[in-house]
Amino acid sequence: MFKKISIGVLLAGAVCLSSVSNVFATGDSIAYKGINELSELSADPAAGADFVGVWDASASKDVKIDVSRFTFNAAANAFSGINTHSAAETHSGAETHSGAETHSGVETHSGAETHSGIETHSGAETHTGIETFQELEFIAQSLTAAADGGAGSLILEGTRSVTVAGTTTNADDWILLPTIANVPVGHTITICNNAGSNFEMRTTAASNVEINGVDSDSSQEYLCVDTEVVVITKVSDTNGWVAYDIPAAGGVGAATTPD
Repeated sequence: MFKKISIGVLLAGAVCLSSVSNVFATGDSIAYKGINELSELSADPAAGADFVGVWDASASKDVKIDVSRFTFNAAANAFSGINTHSAAETHSGAETHSGAETHSGVETHSGAETHSGIETHSGAETHTGIETFQELEFIAQSLTAAADGGAGSLILEGTRSVTVAGTTTNADDWILLPTIANVPVGHTITICNNAGSNFEMRTTAASNVEINGVDSDSSQEYLCVDTEVVVITKVSDTNGWVAYDIPAAGGVGAATTPD
């Protein structure tokens, strides 16, 4: 059960209250909503606010705190409840995450982290610290090959796993790789060909970007054979992509030249 407090100062697990409902002891957890809202406040909170105080081990930053499903241990930086992150965040300390989490805000992580819970991330994030994941799953993007270059056949930037579930018309339909300048060198995409038909793969129109050394932005296309897997990796903005096939029987297929 979480204790409810009005206004006070939280210093490394202890609280000095100016208006007391309950008092925290060292090591107590707090119910925390507004995750990482560590911006200084310009005025006192309105009457009736659950808590606005200072969470401080060294820097005396103001924090908004309210009752939620999130449990935060200030001393250990340990996140163990069901957490929803929707605001912009900056993480610079060491962290351990063991609960289920959903992240939709822009985040920057520079500390070492260990993640063992199920997490869903949909916001843009930058990670520079060492992170350890018990399990890492990339959600597959599902496409339908088409001859129009539309959104339904475009591989999104950041996507690593794609399943092509069908073609719009026939084997002359195609899927499109993301704009090459918008993905990092070494970015690899695994494409599972489950369309029930062969189809083609192209680079962005009028881009002159190559697949296996051949400009593949228009009439010259990479053949994707049904039931096979295509693995494609960015070499550079200049040298484009390199791809190979994995046949249904396994192994690596012969090199494919776009034509």
